Amino acid sequence: MTKPHFLLVCFFLLLVSPVDAETAVPAARSQLPSWTAPQPNASLPLGGFTPVPNTTYVRVYNATPEIGTYNHAAMLDFHNGTFLLTWKNSPRDEDSPGQRVLYSQSVDGVNWTPTDGKNILFPNVSTDANPAALFAEPALHINGRRYAAASPIQFCLYPDQYQSVLLLRRVNDGIGSLGQWFWASDVIPAGFEEASKINDIPTVTQMDAETQADVATLANEQLLPCGPAQTDGTLKCEACLSGCQLWSDIPKSLKLANERTHYVVPGTSGSSQTDVLLYRSQINRLYVSVRWSLDSSWSIPAETDIPDDNSNINTGVLPDGRVFFLSNSLKYVIRDPLTIALSRDGWSFDQAYVVISCTLLGPSNVECKPRWQGKYKNPGPSYPQGLAVTAPKVQGLYVVVTNNKEDVWVAKMEFSNI
Repeated sequence: MTKPHFLLVCFFLLLVSPVDAETAVPAARSQLPSWTAPQPNASLPLGGFTPVPNTTYVRVYNATPEIGTYNHAAMLDFHNGTFLLTWKNSPRDEDSPGQRVLYSQSVDGVNWTPTDGKNILFPNVSTDANPAALFAEPALHINGRRYAAASPIQFCLYPDQYQSVLLLRRVNDGIGSLGQWFWASDVIPAGFEEASKINDIPTVTQMDAETQADVATLANEQLLPCGPAQTDGTLKCEACLSGCQLWSDIPKSLKLANERTHYVVPGTSGSSQTDVLLYRSQINRLYVSVRWSLDSSWSIPAETDIPDDNSNINTGVLPDGRVFFLSNSLKYVIRDPLTIALSRDGWSFDQAYVVISCTLLGPSNVECKPRWQGKYKNPGPSYPQGLAVTAPKVQGLYVVVTNNKEDVWVAKMEFSNI
């Protein structure tokens, strides 16, 4: 395993009260999530926010030309005692033909298996006749088994509306035990016949009966592809029960990006469960769609006052029931810092802190700009995914980002400090 490179940042302990689900007040149906924390201020260090105390930072991969200097949009998962980190990787440019998916694993969240060019989770599926770039997608937990995922069409949540081009691969317990990669569809997707032959990629119908049965559950929107926290050790679930909003239902005039995140409003459950989808937009504020019960429709996305530097976002739930929201909230010349906003009721995000900043990783003239040339190399830490791990020996909130779209970093925060 690679020797960890980590830093420690210490500030005063922040104490917050847990959510009391019994006293949760139902929101009015006209209510939208709102940013009620202090506004980010570009004239102040770190946008005016303080870092979460005692956060540790580990650089999982330091980009090199030999393996690929473009690395971005990482996904983080935990299952049966093992972390899995996956990300898209290409020689130089963003989303260029030949982009593949790499991975690293850890049992403690600090020491990670090396990135040496052999750690290919999903291969290059591009051909001259069909140029393609792969994206890492959220892992699936089905019937106690974990499947890593990738797709040539980016998505963020399950059910996947592009399952016809979804690639899966079983990741067994422990380190380094991987199954065969395969298409989650019954037939090889059009255009990928040559790549499938070169890389020996079968369809799900050519896999064993157990795998076929697992994949068949993806068609059932009433089954979440996430295991219970008691056995999986994580509260994360990148999926919408009863289905997420269809892209075809969103007016094209809104010009929303194919990057969104989902959470359930605290204190709601059963048939009255209220779901929220936050969307990245092109106006430096997020849009939101709300579904007020599982049998109702998603609302047309509406503009919120939640600030965003036109970058990807991620949400999740903490063990005390609060919703966390990860983003580049400061509109600035670079994507920095990466912040966490917190909400007790799922509507008012009234606290915000810094998770990671390029200025906290080393000298700003080194860590706050790309080392290597390439297209669309936004400086700073961005495209977060947060993972609340409840397994006793490694519990905490883990956040993966890529810095300058080159290096892969993991930040860990103790629950008591958030």
